[in-house]
Amino acid sequence: MGSGKSDLKRNFVIIIVSLLSLLIALVLVLSLLSSMKADETKSGCRSCVTKAEKYYQKEYYDLAEEEVRKDLKKNPRDPDLILLLAMILKNQGKEDEALKEFDKYLDLKPKDVEVLINISNIYESKKEFLKAAEYLKKAVKYAPKSDLANNNLCWMLAEAKKYEEAIEYCQVALQLSPGEAYIIDSMAYTLAGMGKLDEAIEHYEEAISIDPTQGEFYIHIADVYLLKDEKDKAIKYYEEFLEVDPKHKRVKEIKEKLENLKEK
Repeated sequence: MGSGKSDLKRNFVIIIVSLLSLLIALVLVLSLLSSMKADETKSGCRSCVTKAEKYYQKEYYDLAEEEVRKDLKKNPRDPDLILLLAMILKNQGKEDEALKEFDKYLDLKPKDVEVLINISNIYESKKEFLKAAEYLKKAVKYAPKSDLANNNLCWMLAEAKKYEEAIEYCQVALQLSPGEAYIIDSMAYTLAGMGKLDEAIEHYEEAISIDPTQGEFYIHIADVYLLKDEKDKAIKYYEEFLEVDPKHKRVKEIKEKLENLKEK
């Protein structure tokens, strides 16, 4: 009798273990099927993005927009598609439409610092400097060690004439990347706005010594010399700008300024 009871217990344990094994196997199969379905959906969407991206990369923006809008009807909350549409619209010059799509993207991925900086660039081009600063503050919040975000925030606040606040972000950016010419240029621009013209000139000279290929630096220091009524030095740096960066978008403007200065 004792042996029979022992066999029953052993068989019962075997049955329970087998059932558990079957249950685990079933869960694994269901999980695999679910994963395959998700991958299939993702892959399909990714191929949609790739097709639209080909048009985008070739700068066929109208075709890219048409393609990505069709894809968005199938996947309206896909962040890759929304972001691609935003970039297409931005490159088409449809800034207000682009901003709406960027904001939709941020609803899904609010901590994307690159996109936050991209949005700030649009507001900068619209001369809405405080709005640009609003997005850059979010970028700094999510990426406090980003020298680019801190530098750009400094610049936007300086453009908005909030110099005291601006200079704090320039100082942070310089701490993160000492000796970075574009940050030193931003610091100089802010100092000039505060009326500290000699300090600004020192920073501009440092920026030029680090990277003498940046035409904007020469324009900035020349502008400060004009504020100091030192016309000859201003002319010198404007002329150096034309030598250093003859294809710069401001060449025509600076040539006209030089002509006016030399006539006085």
